[in-house]
Amino acid sequence: MAFVSIVVPIYNVEKYLNECLESIAQQTFQDIQVILVDDGSTDRSPAMCDRFMEAMHHRFQVIVVRQENSGLSAARNRGIKEATGQFIVFLDSDDYINSALVEKCVNECIAHQYDIVFYKYERFDNTKRCLSDRFPNYQSGSSREVLSSIYSHNLDNFAWSFMARTALYSGVKFPVARNYEDRATTYRLVGKASSIGFIPEPLYHYRVRRGSITKSFGLNEAQSEIITYNEQQAWIRGRYPDLVTMQQRYCAQEFMNDFGDTVRADSFKANKASRRLLVLKIHEIISCTGIKGYPLKFLVKYYLMRFRMLHALQIVKSNFDTSRGK
Repeated sequence: MAFVSIVVPIYNVEKYLNECLESIAQQTFQDIQVILVDDGSTDRSPAMCDRFMEAMHHRFQVIVVRQENSGLSAARNRGIKEATGQFIVFLDSDDYINSALVEKCVNECIAHQYDIVFYKYERFDNTKRCLSDRFPNYQSGSSREVLSSIYSHNLDNFAWSFMARTALYSGVKFPVARNYEDRATTYRLVGKASSIGFIPEPLYHYRVRRGSITKSFGLNEAQSEIITYNEQQAWIRGRYPDLVTMQQRYCAQEFMNDFGDTVRADSFKANKASRRLLVLKIHEIISCTGIKGYPLKFLVKYYLMRFRMLHALQIVKSNFDTSRGK
């Protein structure tokens, strides 16, 4: 039984998979189980997984799981099911990790008995790199403090941005056929943790790719976001009622960002329904919270949206960004 399980969902990523797998092979911590979940790939990814398993079997326990294409959530859930480690780390197959990620997290968990350890990450594409700036300035915190950091936009909640005790995933699954599944699960894990630590080093490297879900926001994404918001709201009301307004404001700002994602030159007409859904939800939240407590940038967008001016400005910005190659 390994101490840490690394779960890698894989779907048609032959262009990036070698870099991802190589970063696992370079881990300085050895007591690792590697679970490669091939989610119905049709490229060379399955063969690359087999070669990695053959090459690494003397160092790590490597499992290659194959399933019909079912999506990221189903692949992560399958990885949880196969995991035998005391802790789980998720790694997306087009990203890579620092060679000391597992060792540093394990050392922190052993020294302080943490159930979850968050670490910084770096965003990168073909032209630039950017260090994540959303990260608390404290070494450890309670569930309430960490949730407050998330809802104050001081901590991201991606599934790959932390190592968590495997037992926390009992009863917590990634929702299948829903986008932004991280937001639907991380708060539940945080709520179950007794102690949470932070490593202020960029141990994870996140690849930004054109055509990703964040660049193609539509009706399904809007519906997923709202379902997750409603679930979070009910959960927060039952456990941390003093954080309800903070959670509402957080989600209103995320919905506003999503509204901007729908206003792309090539998808404006197709996303009319998703924009309407987001607008109605933003209005609903504002009617509950009032306008006090929101950043000025959000309020400017909100009033522009109310007077139907935000659409036009977003289109202009989208066209400008396109002309600059963004």
